[in-house]
Amino acid sequence: MGLGYSDLHVYFYSKKDQAYGSGYTVTPTQKTFEGCSDFQVITHAISFTKPDDGLNYNVLLYDGYDNKTEGNYVFGYYYPRNPNEVIKQVDVYYSVLAPNVPLVISFVTKGDQNYNCVPQDLKDAGWDRAYKITEYNSFKSLSKIILDGEYNKLSRKRKIKFTIGKEKVDIFADKQELGNDKSYRFIFTPKGNLSVLGSNYMFAINFNSNEPICPDDPDPEVPRDCKRLQVYKKCTQTNKNSQEKCRENLDILAFRKSLKYDTKHPNKIDEYFLRSFTGELYDGIIVYFEKKKARRPKQYCGLHEYNNNKVLLLEFIESSKPKKHLKRKDSEGYCWVEDSIKYTSDTELSTCLGEIQQGLDQNAVTVIIDEKRQYNGLEGFESGGTNKVCKKYTYKFNKANNPIIVFARSTISITAKGLKDVKAKHVEVYYLNAGGKEDTQPFLIVFDEKGDGKEKKNNKPYHFTNSEKFEEWKPFEFKNGEENLKDEKLIEKLELKIKQIETNGGCIPNLTLLRWYAHEILIGKEPDPPTKEEEVTPQKPKPFDPPPKEETLPIWLIVGCVAAGVVLIVTLVVVYGIYWYNTTIKLLT
Repeated sequence: MGLGYSDLHVYFYSKKDQAYGSGYTVTPTQKTFEGCSDFQVITHAISFTKPDDGLNYNVLLYDGYDNKTEGNYVFGYYYPRNPNEVIKQVDVYYSVLAPNVPLVISFVTKGDQNYNCVPQDLKDAGWDRAYKITEYNSFKSLSKIILDGEYNKLSRKRKIKFTIGKEKVDIFADKQELGNDKSYRFIFTPKGNLSVLGSNYMFAINFNSNEPICPDDPDPEVPRDCKRLQVYKKCTQTNKNSQEKCRENLDILAFRKSLKYDTKHPNKIDEYFLRSFTGELYDGIIVYFEKKKARRPKQYCGLHEYNNNKVLLLEFIESSKPKKHLKRKDSEGYCWVEDSIKYTSDTELSTCLGEIQQGLDQNAVTVIIDEKRQYNGLEGFESGGTNKVCKKYTYKFNKANNPIIVFARSTISITAKGLKDVKAKHVEVYYLNAGGKEDTQPFLIVFDEKGDGKEKKNNKPYHFTNSEKFEEWKPFEFKNGEENLKDEKLIEKLELKIKQIETNGGCIPNLTLLRWYAHEILIGKEPDPPTKEEEVTPQKPKPFDPPPKEETLPIWLIVGCVAAGVVLIVTLVVVYGIYWYNTTIKLLT
């Protein structure tokens, strides 16, 4: 199309590898959209061997990766007439939830003009001349609102409802590499009007159907082409003379026999860490993984390997709200915290994931002090027994390790400097109870290194300071004269104080007073035991007797009084008439 013009190819899906052509180079770079990490922009910068040669090139867009896998032709920008019409870069905008579907394609010219085009308009046109590109300019500038609108057209405003458990309804699942061959993500988006994703379905995908799977689901079937590949690989290990026979026999066997992938399902998150997300509606949910080795599995037949790696981060996306993240804290996957992760590119995101991986606690036990049940990571759990005032909860682990303390889905520090040289196999957490109401925070924690209930010399108790700040907690101490009690003697003294709180605190009716009283005992001030108020047995009120009915006058008396009154009034009128006549009429006449 045009004598003297050459074709310059831009491949949408090439997001990190340079593309070279005769006299030009296309260099892709990736970053998040300014002010909103829900969207990405891939910039394909064009440079020419001879800077003035841009007038000699048509720019052709393909939805492929390179000249070997070009994909489908999208649009051709033809015949630039002057330097201001030469394309210097093509910006392609994506949602992170649909990383292979362009929302907007922007042509940037050397004249610093931006033409923001809807991909479907370009596909429908097929090609056009450079000077007519203005006809396809749909937006003067781009914003989050515009990109949200374009994504809503793509998704039809569908949402995912997140739940805890094994529920799955109309979910599309896909994976995407982050570009460093070390990290990747699973992307879950709705494909129905009532899509639901349960927490058990977040960590594995059936790549044959692009649907999530959970540990209770059967492993996916190995596709036929992959079975044949396995047969040929096995037969190459035999001698050359028998390879053909081997292939023939195994090929028949492979298609008769059902072969399935081995999905290990190594990831699980306790429901405690997911409760703040459950029941909410999201545009999509992304799960980030870290590979053991920085390599990509063989495409198609090796995709199942993506299911067997460690999860580092969950990302919940709702366009009307900031992103929410859940970050892994330990190597075993028992501790997670809600945190804000900020990044402007996949490179920065990969760095964040690397930092999460490096920061994982290797030798730790997770103590969730506001979760009073058996949760993931516990070998055993005991509830508080029959005590009315001091309720004890015991968290048991299979071996002693450094405790990570979690409260309200965040890790907390006990004392200002944290726990030093503390290991625990059992952890006893004490709560106060007054008037039938249990406190929202504990007042005492004992770290038991041995966990056998006998040897207590290495037990480390810490108590509150009657405030809600855990960093103000103190180690339990007691002086016998000038001597600081240690080891078993210190624990024996603590047990006596717990009994004292239990005995004397039973008559304290509210938590505020009980907290003060318990703190005074723990620090050795020994307040006077409170006196129990006498209970007054309520008595049934006496029956109400109505007042006696008033006695009325006899009727004859009432009639007589009325008649007397009438006579009196008439008499007064007559007397007044005579008086008026004598004093007024006579004088006038």
